[in-house]
Amino acid sequence: LSAGASVVATRLVIEETEPVTLAFYRYVIAVACMVPILPFLWPRDGIPVREMAKIAVLGALFFGFFPWAFSAALQYTTAARGAIGLATIPIQTLVVATLFGKEALTRGKMLSVGLAFTGIAVVFGPAALTVAGTDHLPGDGLMLLGAFSAAIFSVFGRGVLGRHGPLFVTALAMVFGLLALFPLAVAGGAVESWPKFTRDG
Repeated sequence: LSAGASVVATRLVIEETEPVTLAFYRYVIAVACMVPILPFLWPRDGIPVREMAKIAVLGALFFGFFPWAFSAALQYTTAARGAIGLATIPIQTLVVATLFGKEALTRGKMLSVGLAFTGIAVVFGPAALTVAGTDHLPGDGLMLLGAFSAAIFSVFGRGVLGRHGPLFVTALAMVFGLLALFPLAVAGGAVESWPKFTRDG
């Protein structure tokens, strides 16, 4: 429900801003909420450099590239088609996990993923799956790339999430994602003023 609402909301506001600005300020707010808890969650023994580097890369990917691709995609495609692209995350996660030997591909998993995707397709209707020329291709491609980055995070982030706790890793990864977006936001003039949205959307 929250993912679907995010697609619709982003589709409405992306016409009044641009992807980097939207992604950047989304995580400015998120980091402002999460950073205060980091000192209370920080491991007493610290974090090995290799683990920190892994969290940094995963954070830049999932909290930097993903929100940009997600927002950019919705400049070129509809909310319904965007939701369908987003719904490929479980499929792509299963494929990536299988290719890298993280999980065994079973009929049960394939059936579960297929049912989840079918459910999303049914909710948004056949219009979301209809190919209408090439106008939607850039948006569809960006959404699939964003979904792929989410799949990478899901598969390769499992270890650090388990070792250091999901709340701590998520908060720290968000910081790295924001840092990855910061130079792009500066270059695009996004940090000069807060984005403004009208009620019309």
